[in-house]
Amino acid sequence: MLGVSDATLLLGRYGDLLGVLTALPLLSELKFGALLRSQEQSREALRKKAQETQETETALKEQQESSAKGKDKKKDDKAASAATDEASAQPDDGTLANDSAAADVGATIPPFWALACMLLAEVISSMQLLDPEDKQTRRAVGVVLRAQQNGKEGFSNALKTVEKILEDSDVNELLRLTAAWAGIGALLISIILGLHRQESMVIGSPMKVMKQVVVRVFKGMLLAPRLWLFTLLGAWVVLANRSVLLKIINKSAIKELVKSSVVLWRTIGTVGTAMNCPRTGPMPLWATLTLVAGMVRVAHYVTFERLSWDVVTKNIDIEGVSANVCAARCMMALEAWAFLALAPHISIRRHMILLGGLLFAPCVCIVMGGPALAPLEPYLELAGPRLSIAVAVVTLCTVFMGGFPTMMAVILLAQVLIRIHKLDTMKY
Repeated sequence: MLGVSDATLLLGRYGDLLGVLTALPLLSELKFGALLRSQEQSREALRKKAQETQETETALKEQQESSAKGKDKKKDDKAASAATDEASAQPDDGTLANDSAAADVGATIPPFWALACMLLAEVISSMQLLDPEDKQTRRAVGVVLRAQQNGKEGFSNALKTVEKILEDSDVNELLRLTAAWAGIGALLISIILGLHRQESMVIGSPMKVMKQVVVRVFKGMLLAPRLWLFTLLGAWVVLANRSVLLKIINKSAIKELVKSSVVLWRTIGTVGTAMNCPRTGPMPLWATLTLVAGMVRVAHYVTFERLSWDVVTKNIDIEGVSANVCAARCMMALEAWAFLALAPHISIRRHMILLGGLLFAPCVCIVMGGPALAPLEPYLELAGPRLSIAVAVVTLCTVFMGGFPTMMAVILLAQVLIRIHKLDTMKY
């Protein structure tokens, strides 16, 4: 029989996997969306041009037949000339494919503020990894380094070592933060550098792309001096009063308040993305994964706190209710808000409704237990390690698929962790 601790572990890792997967559709759209749309538009332009050419040839053939019979030769010449001029006057849609493809990609990328809210939520949820007094990051890095040092040669031994590393909860938490930072951070960097609106994302050399990025950044600095001045002023105020701010942040009440705002920031980013992006491209898949991941997080919290669903859902009294029950109700209310925003994106493709049901079905079976869980019990022993491996694989895909922006985000996170925890001087 599945215990509460095992169910909590499975729900937590399953939620982490779905949360990590949400960034992949947006990254794939940023990386390959313009190219695929440009190819489709070029094929459509060629098809229209071939159809117009065929119509012109048909008109010329009819003109020749009618002229051979000596009937209304001038009228046919005029009609054939008009058809030829109309065909030649049609614009070449292939020349506009790149511009419209780049514009479509820019429309399907979430706004900057929504991505910033989602990234802030992920950072707050893993705040212990950025706390210099907490040793979780050092423990995770130590597990990896010791396993690498004590590992044996051979492919099978390497797989066993990797599986042993991924069983550690500290390593899983670090992987989750890395994947979220890489995915959302890459999108933010792309928006800052204007990569999501570059025509050269479809055709053009890397040096041309970099040149356009540098020109765009310098133009932005020159055309928006107020933004940069306020940014520098804010950074100066924070650095000048960092000791006072650290004292305020280190208070336990402030920490609890900040941690409790994770769901709020994540929901604001989700709703902002759903309201500002069209219901095309990667948005239906992103909305499905985001909604299911949110519902799995609610189930994980209720299971972890050992709360009764009857108390959480049926008894709506506020007085005399514990803080954990109020937090669970708050999470459910915010997820309901996100559901209302994501439902139009999901319902536009019917197979996404089926996909969402299939992804959420294991969570329902784990929460209900009893006969509903019986068919899955033989597979649950292997599910935990396999979910950790899946999170690691998705993290690697996120890091390598995003390209230059993803690498910049990962390097920045690595430097921050090394600076905070002094990982370069750590002894293991």
